[in-house]
Amino acid sequence: MYNLYNKQDNLKMVERISGISSDSKALWGKMNVAQMLYHCRQPILAGLGEIKSKRKLIGYLFGSLAKKQMLSDKPFKKGLPT
Repeated sequence: MYNLYNKQDNLKMVERISGISSDSKALWGKMNVAQMLYHCRQPILAGLGEIKSKRKLIGYLFGSLAKKQMLSDKPFKKGLPT
């Protein structure tokens, strides 16, 4: 898994983002480029404290399980619900 604090990993991610154009096709999922960039930006804003969200019942029930999967070194499976 990439790490934003690792300089080489950070440069790879910047390269990938720089390679996106408005007519890039989705490799998996159905979002267009603008939707994908907005979607990817939201957790960053939450981490910076710019977005506050309330925890809902589903978060209490499945939050710890989801957190373990998110923080593991395994890549995400395609087709997971968001």
